[in-house]
Amino acid sequence: MQGRWTMTLMMQKWVIIATSAVILLLAGAYTIVAWLDKLGLIHWAQAVRDEYLPGSTITIIVVLLVLVGAPAGCLAIRRCPVCEHVVLRSGKYCAACGSRV
Repeated sequence: MQGRWTMTLMMQKWVIIATSAVILLLAGAYTIVAWLDKLGLIHWAQAVRDEYLPGSTITIIVVLLVLVGAPAGCLAIRRCPVCEHVVLRSGKYCAACGSRV
């Protein structure tokens, strides 16, 4: 039955490839975590976190990062001063209204 949501053969192949990749990545991540646990690095990191990074410290770091913000050149997201359209590219003119940004 051909319907609106019928999967083509190519889509089925991509689903199988993506599922296989996710399984392999999770297995690799589990192996790395087990290795780090065997070395004792995870327990050491938890002790450092408990000693030096209480919740208030993490909160202060996050707030400072939000307040400082990204540098202007880091993100190319701007707004048109005329129509308030979001300009994502580095051009000099707004794609919606044509005014100079």
